[in-house]
Amino acid sequence: MISSSDFSYGFGILGGAISMTLLDQASSKISNCTFTSNIAMVSSASKSGLGGAIYIDNTKLLSGIVKIHRNTYFLTNRAHQGGAIYFSSTSGNLSVFLEQVHLENNIANSKGHMIADEFQ
Repeated sequence: MISSSDFSYGFGILGGAISMTLLDQASSKISNCTFTSNIAMVSSASKSGLGGAIYIDNTKLLSGIVKIHRNTYFLTNRAHQGGAIYFSSTSGNLSVFLEQVHLENNIANSKGHMIADEFQ
């Protein structure tokens, strides 16, 4: 669980502030956090520039749960896809719950200014 934290001006290829891979029917919770001006940069890697603030990978397990809630803010984050959040779930099931989440001025060059996904 990630709680009561501020993530500002981070840079990454997959997730400007946080990149997480869910394993073994995992669940993850993020609450009372602020993500401001984080950037997921595009590189020569085949997967890059995904999730300005958060990138979540659920490709290695059967099922996973992600809950983002309780006054979590995503402000002015940038990415190629998923200006604030990017979810990848190419195997199994990923359940996503967003409650009391504030998304403002996030930008994606390609798709999903706020949220983008890759579900198969």
